Amino acid sequence: MDSLAYVSDPAKSTPDGARRSDAEDPSAVLRPPGARTTPPPLEANTPRLVLAGIALWLVALVVGLIAGRDDQDWVWTCIAGVGLGLLGLPLARASRRRQLRRPPTLEDPG
Repeated sequence: MDSLAYVSDPAKSTPDGARRSDAEDPSAVLRPPGARTTPPPLEANTPRLVLAGIALWLVALVVGLIAGRDDQDWVWTCIAGVGLGLLGLPLARASRRRQLRRPPTLEDPG
């Protein structure tokens, strides 16, 4: 079993070039020696995903109505899915706009 080592980022130092102690270094983490850094999170086009979900709920509603089932619980489930998707769409669009406006940082690739 690999042991864990307390590894801090060697690039972190004080303005005068002195090394900060590990207790002061927020980038210090526990990871196995020689381990690679964590990759950046994947970015998704959230509004497109929300629209796809709304479309799937609408398809389920239409298919269910055509099939003509006796109980009506599924109808309200599909309507709730479409309604919640429509409520979430402006939030997803606003989040996407903020994400695209955000200036790239040094950690962002490209």
